[in-house]
Amino acid sequence: MVVKCLFINPKVSSFYEGLSVDQISIVKKMVAKSRTLQERLEFNHRAFSGLGLLTTAAVGSLACPEMEIDFLDENMEPVDLIERLHGAYDLLAIGGTVYQMNRMISIIDEARKQQVPVVVGGAAVMTFPEIFKKKGVSLIVGESET
Repeated sequence: MVVKCLFINPKVSSFYEGLSVDQISIVKKMVAKSRTLQERLEFNHRAFSGLGLLTTAAVGSLACPEMEIDFLDENMEPVDLIERLHGAYDLLAIGGTVYQMNRMISIIDEARKQQVPVVVGGAAVMTFPEIFKKKGVSLIVGESET
């Protein structure tokens, strides 16, 4: 039996777009010690936000040949997620940074409506696990590609 899985790198919003005041405070405290660190984080979240997810997808496809894996980077191609998910996948995997969190939640909500199981990971999940736990999804905390 082939299991079809879609790995999604959510669209990146501006650095603090959509975050609550409390969430912004936490993120600012994490980077307050160094302006250079904040600049690196802003660059990295745009340039490499899907790298861990892509690595996980590649390792998964090698380790589990009965899994058919598609990778979608919303920053590279616009997509109608409702149409793309409709009955096409057995599992949805989402990874993202704090800057992608609101889009991650939107994707989770749509997948849940379509009864597609969801696995989430990344910095957003490690920083705010309680938000994702409330969504009824499986969490990967830590580096999934190791």
